[in-house]
Amino acid sequence: AIWRPGHVRNLLVNATYKGEHHYGKRSASRNRKVIVRPVPAIVPAELWERAQATLRKNRLMVRRPDHVPYLLQGKIRCGICGLAYVGTRTRAGFSHIYKCVGRQQYRAIHGPDGKRCPSRALNGTAVDGIVWADVEQFLRDPGEVLAKLRARLSIGDDDRQRQEKHLAGLRARLEDAEPQRERVLALYRRGRIDDATLDQQLDQMDQEKATLVSGIRTCMSELSATDRAQQLQTAEELLSTLRKRLDGPIPPDLKRRIVEVLVAGVVANTVEKHGVRESELAVRYRFAAPTEPLPAVLPQVHLLAARCKAPEVLATVGDHIRRRRLERHLLQKDVARAIGVTVPTVTNWEKNHTQPEFRHLPAIVQFLGYDPTPQADTPAKQLVQARAALGLNQKEYAEHIGVPWWKLAMWEQGEQMPGPELIPIRPIFRHPKITAIDGMHTKSDSGTLGHLPARNNLSRSPVGRVCPT
Repeated sequence: AIWRPGHVRNLLVNATYKGEHHYGKRSASRNRKVIVRPVPAIVPAELWERAQATLRKNRLMVRRPDHVPYLLQGKIRCGICGLAYVGTRTRAGFSHIYKCVGRQQYRAIHGPDGKRCPSRALNGTAVDGIVWADVEQFLRDPGEVLAKLRARLSIGDDDRQRQEKHLAGLRARLEDAEPQRERVLALYRRGRIDDATLDQQLDQMDQEKATLVSGIRTCMSELSATDRAQQLQTAEELLSTLRKRLDGPIPPDLKRRIVEVLVAGVVANTVEKHGVRESELAVRYRFAAPTEPLPAVLPQVHLLAARCKAPEVLATVGDHIRRRRLERHLLQKDVARAIGVTVPTVTNWEKNHTQPEFRHLPAIVQFLGYDPTPQADTPAKQLVQARAALGLNQKEYAEHIGVPWWKLAMWEQGEQMPGPELIPIRPIFRHPKITAIDGMHTKSDSGTLGHLPARNNLSRSPVGRVCPT
């Protein structure tokens, strides 16, 4: 007889070998009830489960003729749709990238909402480097990670009471599971539910029972000092064993085997900060053999900054413009059109190569919704800010307030201050965009007096300034 791969696979997945015969599973009817009956087992159930785990692992790690192995292959899941990330080669300057299969619209693989996943692709070189740097640090300096594990596994009095209360709740729910099962069966005997509903309810109850049993086992392990000590000892032995493999050269296959042991999984979340979408990696490291039921786990979070990044500190007017543009999801040409300048001008502002001229500040304030200039601390600087807010030069502003331009220049340089005879001009030194006093007046171009903005028409900017709405 010829043992082909399909024949071997059918033998491995057949539950009859572990002592369960499933009758009716090959029926074409969707409403066919599968009958499970016990039969003499040929192999232990634990060995059969290990074979299924190996099949699932091989399905992810299979090597095809044109396949390139990736360090985190089969380890990354999408935090939005829950599907897996797959590695693929690219020509965009990276050796490879990881992307969610829910983005592959041509294959119609989507998440629970039925739409294409909006997650970002990951730079494979950067992600592999981050995870391997953590692994190498764990192996070369195990003292730090063991201290973190010891602190994570230690339980205080408040935590112990919380865990004991949670354990009691899980046990109460487990005890109530059997009466619920009996009530569902009673409804079926009375004809209130059909076969499909009964199968759905029983499967859901079995899953809930398995989850409760797993939660009880985990809580009991966390409350047991012996189990915690065993977890730390196992983690220390594992790190010591793997550290010996770093003495010589580290080929890619060895890296992959070490990652398979230490990395339990990676969840890739897409977060938005100041209008820029960035990737956040939640890596779970496990410090035990894959067969250990309760390993010591240490989570780590890494943020992959996007190439188009908004400034964290708003030090210049260009920083304000860049952050505001990214928050509103605009292009530089849109900003240039709104302010009335060219695209290279906006680029130079955002890169802080040049600073905006006074004549552009009114349009910039209108685009931002607030005045981005810092708070003036001297009367001379307040006067300069008042002129800049109007977008006027010294000559135009001097005509606006009715004084010679050379006198205005001396005021702005701090060489001279307005005397008592120029009381009507003094409110200008407080800058209409910084504060406004009801009843004060300034001289307009026509020589008449115009009111300054009222206080209730002012709005506060993100940096503490106020400006007219």
